[in-house]
Amino acid sequence: VAAGHKYRDNLGPGMKHKWSDHKMQIHMKQAEERARQIEELKRFTTEQEGKQVQAKAEKMAAIEEAQKRIALADANAYEITAQAKAQAEAINIEGEALRKNPEILKLRAIEKWDGSVPRVTLGDKATPLINLNDFDKKKP
Repeated sequence: VAAGHKYRDNLGPGMKHKWSDHKMQIHMKQAEERARQIEELKRFTTEQEGKQVQAKAEKMAAIEEAQKRIALADANAYEITAQAKAQAEAINIEGEALRKNPEILKLRAIEKWDGSVPRVTLGDKATPLINLNDFDKKKP
């Protein structure tokens, strides 16, 4: 800066005015460049903030979706467990009923029987599912 004053002082009066104008133009260009840089920085900052807000919103949406999937999976698991428990209880009840009333199995076999005699026998030790002799014994 001191050197600039030294050169300016050696100039004639008309040149001093041009020197000041030139210096003023430089300052104006520098001020315009700084203003442009500040605006660009503001635009960049605003853009980055917008991206951060968008990323945060996407993250929250992903978390919400994951929580929904977990809740659905938990509900499905609960339903499967409840069905399995109900089925097990039904099997236990049926088993107890069959132990108390073994004749029910014979009744079920008779109800399903289509009336045809089996074509294949398994030998002397084969036990038929329905023993027809049992019915003869119970007749009066």
